Amino acid sequence: MQLQQQARDQHLASEPYWEVLGHYHKGLFGTVSLIDDPDFFLAPDGKRNPEAELQATLAAFFEPVDETTLTNHPVCRYPARFEWLKAQLQIDPAKLPLDPCPIVEQVFTFLQPSELTLVFPSAYMNSPASMFGHTLLVFDRPDENRLLARSVSYAARTDESIGPLFAFAGIFGLYPGYFAIEPYYDKVEQYNDINRRDIWEYRLDFTPEEVRRIFLHTWELQRTYARYFFFDENCAYMLYSLYDSARPELGMRKHKGPYVIPIDTVKRVVDRGLVVDIAYRPSKVSRVRGLASYLSPAQQKQVLALAEGRSDLDTLAQDFPDESMRKVALDMAAMLTQMKFAEGVVTKETYTKQYFSLLRTRSKLGPLEEDVFPIPTPRRPDEGHPSSLLALGAGWERSEPYTSLRLRPAYHELMDNDIGYDRGAQILFLNTIGRWYPERDKFQLQHLDIVSVESIAPRNQFFQPYSWKVRTGLSQHPRRPNQDSLVFFLNTGSGLAWENRLLPGLIFGMAEVRGQLAPQHPDSYAGGGGVSIGWMISFTEQWKVLARASATWMALGETYEDHAASLGTDLRITDRWSLRLESAYTWRDGYEYPEAQLWLHHYF
Repeated sequence: MQLQQQARDQHLASEPYWEVLGHYHKGLFGTVSLIDDPDFFLAPDGKRNPEAELQATLAAFFEPVDETTLTNHPVCRYPARFEWLKAQLQIDPAKLPLDPCPIVEQVFTFLQPSELTLVFPSAYMNSPASMFGHTLLVFDRPDENRLLARSVSYAARTDESIGPLFAFAGIFGLYPGYFAIEPYYDKVEQYNDINRRDIWEYRLDFTPEEVRRIFLHTWELQRTYARYFFFDENCAYMLYSLYDSARPELGMRKHKGPYVIPIDTVKRVVDRGLVVDIAYRPSKVSRVRGLASYLSPAQQKQVLALAEGRSDLDTLAQDFPDESMRKVALDMAAMLTQMKFAEGVVTKETYTKQYFSLLRTRSKLGPLEEDVFPIPTPRRPDEGHPSSLLALGAGWERSEPYTSLRLRPAYHELMDNDIGYDRGAQILFLNTIGRWYPERDKFQLQHLDIVSVESIAPRNQFFQPYSWKVRTGLSQHPRRPNQDSLVFFLNTGSGLAWENRLLPGLIFGMAEVRGQLAPQHPDSYAGGGGVSIGWMISFTEQWKVLARASATWMALGETYEDHAASLGTDLRITDRWSLRLESAYTWRDGYEYPEAQLWLHHYF
């Protein structure tokens, strides 16, 4: 075929745009596509051979078409490939059996996508799949409510959402990942209302023609799977190909390292100047908390009674004489009722009766004056520190000096500045600290968090979450002064946290269980439990303090007592730099281990 030879002469298979459409990457073992579904390719070796795939695509465009084959005809199956190759080769439409695909054009005309919005639902600590947040795109229609638009997202397809099996399969790519096009209001209900996650919407600077190219490539990816990898080929990275399908010179796909964190991709989009507008969509939890700040403690109790059906709506005017405050109370009660039903706390019958009773009363009042009762807007997630950390430290332990080097690939810890992050949330992966003692000329691995997840969630009369932690890794365990030994540890805990008006900040306490393995010890293992307490406060947006104390009694295997206290303060210099001062005191089996160190942190 003449067109096939022309494509070879023009080296179209080596063009960046063809690599984008095929999701091809060049690696140590040659070129390969990230798409794993064999049905995506027309050539038998199309996954590893861009030239063969292009030639097969050109030939397929000229296949005969009838009513039975229209839906799956290559012109309809690959509209982005078709438009690009047609333009590059100046194909005569009269020679094509189909141009354009009527099905694609009908859907495009119905949706009328003209703008594109990047959506970032914030992190959700109770699901491993959502701990780092999520990203998706929305095809906006002109002059229409965004909720009615269509969204496109990439996610693992599985019935699992929690537990070690999900984490293991997600890390090693055992789940298929699919692109899905869904109504945006369904995603808002899922993230914003049910999962209680704030949503940030970043409207992007793409032209209508570029948005069309993204739509066409998204069409090609429907019902097509690629192996989902939790750390790199995830929801955030796979959207890069959609950006590049609109504007290949962006080269977003090149930003692929050992891990890709959703918020880092949002920051990259912002840094590239692609964002023209940002909107905040607070969750029901954020709205309830925001509106509660306008009520007295007594009024807050009355709202809770309304939501639980313990208060008569006939007395509402007496409890809330001001009409505006009645609107606030009814809005809060309605949202709380919805959340209780979503959590399974109340039956559908009870929910329906209470909820519609609240709505009937609320409908008699006008809209809430949002300018009078604004919901506080937190700092944007793209304004927070980058997720990776490199730090240099110097300090002393029992009067012996040392220097430290720390590398943390991801993500955020309790002592980090909270701008752009959920306060009280910690997620660490492969947090590694090495220490050098010059007087002994000794370097050692001081600490390694394989994974450390902690959620300090404050309770109030509306929400009663539990705080919890899971930590595992390696750490130096001093049995005697200057006699450290590296042990494997597993530490879990659960407890409660509060915000106290008398003592500002976050107060928390946990009951904990700890186990450790140390083959070099006479007793190669130890197990026990204890308690811990803490206080965390941000005196300013840049200055944070965290104090903790714990007592542990190891009763199984190697027996000992461990009592520890620590005080740390962190000063944010910029979003990429901070200074941190830490001090700690540990008492273990009659020996004292005082320690202090100063860190310079660089986030990248």
